[in-house]
Amino acid sequence: MRKIEPLLVMSLVAGLGIIYLNSEFDFLGSKLSFKMPFHKTKLSLSEQAPYITKIDTKNILVPSSQQENFLIRKNTELSMLVKPECFSPNLKGEKFSVLKGDRRENQNIYPAGYKSLVYTVKKETNSSELAKYLEKQNCIIGVSNRRQLFPTAIWQDPLSSQQTHLKSLGLLDNPQLDKLIKMQKQKVIVAVIDTGIDMEHPDLKDFIWENDLEKNGRAHFDDDGNGYVDDVYGYDFSTKVSDPSHKSFYDHGTHVAGLIAAKSNNNFGIGSPIGPNLELMILNVTGKYKGAMSEDIEEAIYYAINKGAHIINISIGSPGKADTLGYAIASAVKHGVFVVSSVGNQSESLDEEFYLPASYAIDIPGFMSVGAYEVQTNELCNNSNFSKDFVEIAAPGCDYNNPKQGLFSTRAGGVFGYYKGTSMAAPILSSAAAILYGSREKYEIKEDTAYWVEKFFKDRAKHSKKLNQKIQESRHLDFGVFFDHMK
Repeated sequence: MRKIEPLLVMSLVAGLGIIYLNSEFDFLGSKLSFKMPFHKTKLSLSEQAPYITKIDTKNILVPSSQQENFLIRKNTELSMLVKPECFSPNLKGEKFSVLKGDRRENQNIYPAGYKSLVYTVKKETNSSELAKYLEKQNCIIGVSNRRQLFPTAIWQDPLSSQQTHLKSLGLLDNPQLDKLIKMQKQKVIVAVIDTGIDMEHPDLKDFIWENDLEKNGRAHFDDDGNGYVDDVYGYDFSTKVSDPSHKSFYDHGTHVAGLIAAKSNNNFGIGSPIGPNLELMILNVTGKYKGAMSEDIEEAIYYAINKGAHIINISIGSPGKADTLGYAIASAVKHGVFVVSSVGNQSESLDEEFYLPASYAIDIPGFMSVGAYEVQTNELCNNSNFSKDFVEIAAPGCDYNNPKQGLFSTRAGGVFGYYKGTSMAAPILSSAAAILYGSREKYEIKEDTAYWVEKFFKDRAKHSKKLNQKIQESRHLDFGVFFDHMK
């Protein structure tokens, strides 16, 4: 079977001024065509993402020596990772300087530029045939199962209460809290891959990230050439529109955002230990639905990398594997982006079942999986998944002393309320990482940033016997390390 020979045809979309590439090549006996934006600034990585010990994108669907060859039925949907040079060959191997204002200014880098696409198998095949075919391809990095992932929180009604999770972390009424906030002098961008965010919420609106090139550019035009038109505050990868705010009643993302950063000292609502230099990049992957498709999460990750995010929070998950998503996370870590993910709320051991994407964390330093503990007792929340190997740290995720058992945070419509679950634990670790990044001059963060951040929290975590055999080395997050550093 011949290698892929892409046929590239340039076309101009009337009225938008966007150049598209029509690409067509043969895949497993059928013509595979895509129409996608011509990404002027998207280049391939110069080498495979580091730190991967078990994720091999060339063998994603290849059975191990202990498994039998398995059937891939007609109409099976696969997530396919394609190299960008197959769509923009003139850019292959080039370097470029990032636009002024980016955190990597004056550095030549290879930003993540892979494209996640969905392919429907047109004829029945098997994993061995697919693996042999992929070995001969230059354009396809790998394929994996297409998965649907869901936010890992349990809905609670909005009620007035206190932020007991901050009290359990030693942050409420701490005389050094103001000093901690002022210590965060550097800009920090946290990408929230979730259901969207209420951008007008009084406790969140001052933290919303803005894409200056699009904000100050032309309407209905891709001013920054990244393939997304008018993406001023982020993007909705599910609905394929520039408005990344909520498209349904499910305001999970707004609650998550408030646990990362809520405006302090504004005489309204709640607060947080976060300084004014944090920005929340809104990457909506659910649209009007309650779940997210794996390829949309992958696209959101690559967007976050290319737009300079320092931290990615993913409070979404599902049982099963999708190695193209694991590869996207490894690519983020390669570019110094610290990634955090919740571990799910099935009250199950991850030793027995792979949980997407959190179970990849054990093989990707710089990517941490977070379980949930109860703020009053430090015991594991009764709905949190667990594993002494695959769940690397615990953070607050429930409070059994309040009527709804959840954590108090922002809700859509400018109000506040409860959610509980590992979805709430993950952003608390992201918030701690944001403090670290915002104070990076003080902590002298230099190389291998994401790996260094994971090591920082693991080495300085508290250990509780109540989490024994439930969390890796019985760790739980300790904000006290920041105050200890001030002494």
